[in-house]
Amino acid sequence: MKTTKPLFICLFLSFIGNIALMAQSFDMNGNPFVSDNTPGSISKISTKTKSMLASDSIRPLTELNKPDTADAYPFISSDGLRLYFNQGNTLYVASRSDVNSEFTNKQLISSLFSTSQMQGCWLTSNENEVFYSSNYSLYYSTRTSTQSPFSSPQNISLLGNVIGNLYGPSLTEDKQQLFLCNYNNKAYYILKFVKSGTSSYTFADTMKIPTDYMPGPGQLSKDGLKYYVSLKSTTDTEKLCVLKRTSLDLSFTDLTFLDSTINSSDILSNIQPTVTANESLIVWVKNNNNNWSGNDLYIKTLSNIQTSILDVSREKTLNIYPNPASSSITINTDKRVAITIYTSSGEEILYKEINGKEQLPISNLSTGMYVMKITSTNEVKSLLFVKK
Repeated sequence: MKTTKPLFICLFLSFIGNIALMAQSFDMNGNPFVSDNTPGSISKISTKTKSMLASDSIRPLTELNKPDTADAYPFISSDGLRLYFNQGNTLYVASRSDVNSEFTNKQLISSLFSTSQMQGCWLTSNENEVFYSSNYSLYYSTRTSTQSPFSSPQNISLLGNVIGNLYGPSLTEDKQQLFLCNYNNKAYYILKFVKSGTSSYTFADTMKIPTDYMPGPGQLSKDGLKYYVSLKSTTDTEKLCVLKRTSLDLSFTDLTFLDSTINSSDILSNIQPTVTANESLIVWVKNNNNNWSGNDLYIKTLSNIQTSILDVSREKTLNIYPNPASSSITINTDKRVAITIYTSSGEEILYKEINGKEQLPISNLSTGMYVMKITSTNEVKSLLFVKK
């Protein structure tokens, strides 16, 4: 009888903890809401009637979308015949016989994978290796064939003192480059990592995003030369676009927004895109209330849909390097700017006005990740840097 009371208390506390987790609200990317971004009412986009639209039209994946449950973070196979996706906090895969058919045969990917706060997966072209995000950490698992079970997942170490929540992993096919969406200090960033060990990646850079935009989780094209991602400005809805580069060792430059057949103005957010190997099909998520339960999957033929183009590399008014840095950071600008540096918890630790080229000493900072806010007369932008 001595163990009955403590055991009852433990079970009771576990039950209360689960209730609290269920009651917690999450945004459309699976990030817990903070006080300044509480969602409105929960209502999914209506997909009750199955739509048999032409292949070049948008089709809600009604055969997979589940009412009042998040259908999110899709990853489509190279041939477009299998779709891996989140349903709630669980990873599933569905298949079909050809690209004009509906997805069927929905199956749990693995009973060994966590079912707590799943935020996307990425697979190699043969679909025998998977990286997935759970509880803001990264995991890796393998199998011998698509008919075999996945092995027990192993944790992937992310080096560079990365702070904040991590979402939507995407890698180059050789697994040498890893991209993750990072939520830190009330802002989203796309972080690039490079492989540094058997089960480790090291932070290398923050992806350059046009001024006045904030990214969401994205996916590389299968060849790694494009990055499909959502961007949101302060004055518009969240839209899908693609960043391009000509070689895997270069940065992404040209940015193209997809046209209004996908980025419809009546939808608050188009997010979490994924494409087939030949980029003929795109699957993504529509959301109209910025709530995790409001996510639904959609599919469309991807052809002749680009509209506005922006060359990100031409935004040369500000250069900051190196990153990571140990002793100093060089800032080169052609206009007067104010630099403010914050810790990952939001504490301001440095303020300086700069006009031209100048070095900021950072040797006195503790090792870790920091947010740098750059303010000029007509714009404000933020980026992450690492003190090593």
